Amino acid sequence: IGDLVGQWDKMREAGVASSQITTSLQNYLGATAAKDKNPWNTSGATSAFNTVFATYSAKATASAFATVVAGQATGKKGQVQFGLQFPAAGLPGFIGGAVLLNASSTSDTIPYVRTKVTAVE
Repeated sequence: IGDLVGQWDKMREAGVASSQITTSLQNYLGATAAKDKNPWNTSGATSAFNTVFATYSAKATASAFATVVAGQATGKKGQVQFGLQFPAAGLPGFIGGAVLLNASSTSDTIPYVRTKVTAVE
């Protein structure tokens, strides 16, 4: 998530249009993590992350955003699901990821799903 936020900042400072940022982040992730595979897929053929970022709007808090990103991870054990919300009038922006794990903890957004969300401007 930290690398994606860094890329976000670089693109925003360079004036990249919002319509291109999602694709640019997906391309960056594909270029830097293309060899990473899902550890729970025994054939080793599944990517360690989703190849298309889900985009959201109108989530007022990081926890609300984390909940929708966590919902993406259900049934996709070991594959990180990424989401993005562009900042809008009166609403923050977020980049986040969620992954379904073998075990749960009290810090999970939903049972067995661990999330990481960072606000972006």
